[in-house]
Amino acid sequence: MGDSDESGAMQAAGTIVAATIEHTDVGGLRWAPKPPNTAGPQVRVIPLYLARIRAKVLFTVRGQAGSSVEFFSWVWASGSHGGPRLFHATEGSSHVLFLRRDGRYWRTVGDYPSYDLEIHSMWTSRLTAMWQAGELRELPPVERISALLLRAEVESATAGDVRNSLAPYPAGVDGVFYVRGLFDLTRLMGPYRVATWVDALCREAKSAATRFAACSVAASNFPGRCDAVRQAQDAAKGILGTPWRANGWQSCLTASSCRRGSFGWCY
Repeated sequence: MGDSDESGAMQAAGTIVAATIEHTDVGGLRWAPKPPNTAGPQVRVIPLYLARIRAKVLFTVRGQAGSSVEFFSWVWASGSHGGPRLFHATEGSSHVLFLRRDGRYWRTVGDYPSYDLEIHSMWTSRLTAMWQAGELRELPPVERISALLLRAEVESATAGDVRNSLAPYPAGVDGVFYVRGLFDLTRLMGPYRVATWVDALCREAKSAATRFAACSVAASNFPGRCDAVRQAQDAAKGILGTPWRANGWQSCLTASSCRRGSFGWCY
């Protein structure tokens, strides 16, 4: 599991819901200490606004919640922040919310950096359907929603998405599929657990687009996965129309033998 303060607070949240924000009222300003050793401007404090947020519940991960929930969170205020993202309280956006009681009110379990998982609109319906169908119900709630969120994102990849993700790169260069939620999932669950999920998607995906997405993410974010490089190269053949040369992983592509690691991949 992740070992940060944020991860611990999110793991211990009494109520966890997937929800879509319907309305946000922004109130007072405060200056909060900026966590040390974070990127961005080297300032001691950053401005935050207190927001009162109403959200429609898509499904409940843990605890009890009705069809809607109203909660407070400190959100972005104009100024220089940098570093980890703040909570995006944009109306219409969807999130996995980690909530606790503060007197009479709900509030997020923390404020900065963000204490939520973002759900892009492109895979909200898929995630909801997988949860309601009981997929991965054998896992603990936080682990289950994290694994399903990763699956919903990667399995939603199409051939067009793969081509678009590589468009900034010259033909054949080693661009990789970008998973938007990877940093937040790794922060919450830890790299080992997330690497295990990505590896499984790389090995088992039936869609070439999903296989390329998962295998390129495995190769570029978790070290020592030469088999993932080879599988990404194979999956790309029918998608890109040009070879995916996987520059930077030439030792993987030219090795005649390999040493098996703990995940079963070649090193």
